[in-house]
Amino acid sequence: MHEDREVLTENARLVKREIEHKGFSARIETLNTMKAWLGSIAGQTYPNIRRPLINTQNLADMLPLSSVCPGLQNNPCPLYPDNSPALSQVVTTGATPFRLNLHVDDVGHTLVFGPTGAGKSTLLAFLLAQSCRYWSKAVDKSGKHLPAHITAFDKGCSLFTLCHAVSGRHYNIGESDSSLNALMPLADVDTDADNLWAQEWVSICYELQTGLAPTPKQKMEIHRAMQQMKQTSKHMRSLGNFVMTVQDKEIHQALLHYTLSGAMGHLLDGKKPLEEEHNFVVYEIDELMKLGDKNALPVLLYLFRRFEKSLKGQPSILSLDEAWIMLGHPVFREKNS
Repeated sequence: MHEDREVLTENARLVKREIEHKGFSARIETLNTMKAWLGSIAGQTYPNIRRPLINTQNLADMLPLSSVCPGLQNNPCPLYPDNSPALSQVVTTGATPFRLNLHVDDVGHTLVFGPTGAGKSTLLAFLLAQSCRYWSKAVDKSGKHLPAHITAFDKGCSLFTLCHAVSGRHYNIGESDSSLNALMPLADVDTDADNLWAQEWVSICYELQTGLAPTPKQKMEIHRAMQQMKQTSKHMRSLGNFVMTVQDKEIHQALLHYTLSGAMGHLLDGKKPLEEEHNFVVYEIDELMKLGDKNALPVLLYLFRRFEKSLKGQPSILSLDEAWIMLGHPVFREKNS
């Protein structure tokens, strides 16, 4: 035993060499160190000094499987109506059918990864299309089951064809010639929760531009201005009008970048809210992500807020194509945790 790792390693080599000079074999344990030490103690019969470490692939090769698993006939998610069909039925090698389900109980989190051009986006589109078959198990106030709601953040327009095939809404965010009206992040500030979210959103925009969090005094001014916006009609709640309302010079200057007076006004200083949510919505964000965090993050946070507000008890899917791009920012990563 020694506190210095280098000295300890050298001592172990000396002991190993002396044992080998006596005609015995010896080795310095690495991965199996604790079990090897326990196995050398008298009375310790369970730990094995020479228990080999095997790869999980070796275990899979040795498992005594006698038949092909066909998958569950019904989707196991308890939030879907009883006897809901499997997500899809596919064919395996030998033409044996396999019923594909992504859910484990009520959790359907799924990660698809692979090399470029391997078909990840095609698989994603297929899974989203198949998910349209599901309805909510519970009913709304009118006694109706709600259809599945899908919101997808796309890259490279891989979902463009599918979106139009299911009569969904496709928005190309960030493209200069896009038909999308500028967004109105402050349109819904009537409830306390929405008003608080809008204040936090403004604070994030300020911090992105200045590198500093708003002071308590500035937060109070943001709150006052937002309460004043709440008293106006919805079509008057543009970001430009908020900037004119706020009485703090630093906040005013920082937020000008996101109004029609700045570079991002064509995306965030809208005069008309987006149409009501559809059951299948795709946001193409390839061009948006090229604008950098200071420009892209406020847009992404608002779009994610729209998804949160669309949750009314129906089966809901949030799809992120090339998710590493969006999850690279800590704020957006926290929203998806």
